[in-house]
Amino acid sequence: MTQASFWKRSEAAVATKGFLTGPDGVMPSMFRTDSREVQPGEGFAAIPGASVDGHRFVSDALSRGATFFVLQSDRRDLFSVDSFGNENAVLWVENTEKALEDMALAYLARFVPRRRIAVTGSVGKTTTKELVRNVLSPALRVHPAAKSHNTRIGCALTVLSMPVSTEVLLLEMGANAPGEIRELTETYEPDTAVITEISPAHLEGFGSIEGVLGAKWEITCSQQLRVLSYNYDNDLLRRRVETAGRPWRLFPIGYQVPSGQGVRILHAESRFDGMLPQLSVRYDVFGKVLDCSVPLFGIQHAYTAAFGFALGVAFEQPLEELVRRIGTMTPPQGRGVILFREGGGLLVDEAYNANPASLSVALDNLFAIRKKGEERVVAILGGMRELGRESPIWHERLLEKALRCDVVLLVGKEWEDVHVDGERGFRSNHVFRVANAEEALAVVESLLAPEDILLVKGSRHYELEKVVRGLTRRT
Repeated sequence: MTQASFWKRSEAAVATKGFLTGPDGVMPSMFRTDSREVQPGEGFAAIPGASVDGHRFVSDALSRGATFFVLQSDRRDLFSVDSFGNENAVLWVENTEKALEDMALAYLARFVPRRRIAVTGSVGKTTTKELVRNVLSPALRVHPAAKSHNTRIGCALTVLSMPVSTEVLLLEMGANAPGEIRELTETYEPDTAVITEISPAHLEGFGSIEGVLGAKWEITCSQQLRVLSYNYDNDLLRRRVETAGRPWRLFPIGYQVPSGQGVRILHAESRFDGMLPQLSVRYDVFGKVLDCSVPLFGIQHAYTAAFGFALGVAFEQPLEELVRRIGTMTPPQGRGVILFREGGGLLVDEAYNANPASLSVALDNLFAIRKKGEERVVAILGGMRELGRESPIWHERLLEKALRCDVVLLVGKEWEDVHVDGERGFRSNHVFRVANAEEALAVVESLLAPEDILLVKGSRHYELEKVVRGLTRRT
């Protein structure tokens, strides 16, 4: 990645109304907020969090080669005059989170990409974003959000790492409360929006499924919006689109899409041959029937690939090329990747996050694998966070489904008060409760047979990727 030589540290100081100490020079092409990720020559922004203050890790970022720091003025007494050496610079600002956004907007105003896409939804945002990148990037210079950078900070970091030659900026937008996506949308003004699904998630902040819809719908408040792709099968979302009365170009996807009016899923079949997952889908893409092979695990990715076709058509890409590009997709880490455990057996890595809809689908996919043989299936399930008052209901409902597994490990406090069939506690000794990922790993290692098939899924809070690494010896 290259940054323009005339995007200077002093210009960032002007954009943020901050105070620059140290030498002026070219801005870094990458900023980090986690010191452990810093590479030589990058920038580091210290974010004061509720439990951890990023200013505590400035020395770590410095030791890893950071050359430019964005720090808050009220933390200045934590550092001495010579803390940063003679070659490094510090931008002192009132608020580092706002400063990142101010820098991103200044940079974006200087180097304007032709198109801006934003993806939101209750499930599938990151995988959909990656698939859209896959179908557009051979023809266009696409800059996508890294990982799941879908917050105010994440969107700013995405923009600040954007090469100056970028033609399409591809953002992911998430939210825990009303108004957050509206703020991101009004800040970055996408001309193309994708809403993957509306389902129970972050109910603590949204209150109800209607609240979830309202929050995701905020992505349409962009004054630049011209294209909307959405899940036509979701009744709430479809009705909201139909009553919006806006002059958008619509690209609906789903099983119920009228023939010729979008991307209709005609038939989908998910298979697993013991080595690789394969999803075969037949689509009606605006009147043309296409067969597509998608190398993703689970029937739900018929929707993911459909969004790839929808955005490909919106950006005038050849249909035959879209079939080929979708066929080369690989899932992001922690979202349905099938791994081989040491000593045998499979592990389905869904560790990145969980809500009721995604956990239900993940269990269905796990049971589908078991149909191919006699192996035991084991589910390691972290609690689903931020479901508010409905949390016990959803956890109870999903536990009933999970009890079809041979062994179930429940991680976290969300499962503590769950009971099944009117009985408090658990009826079977194949269910175990643990507090965290470390305990889950210790218990499951003592129980596993070589050919067992595992599912690991839970909210980010529980860091279940530690279980995945422990069972596959991944670094």
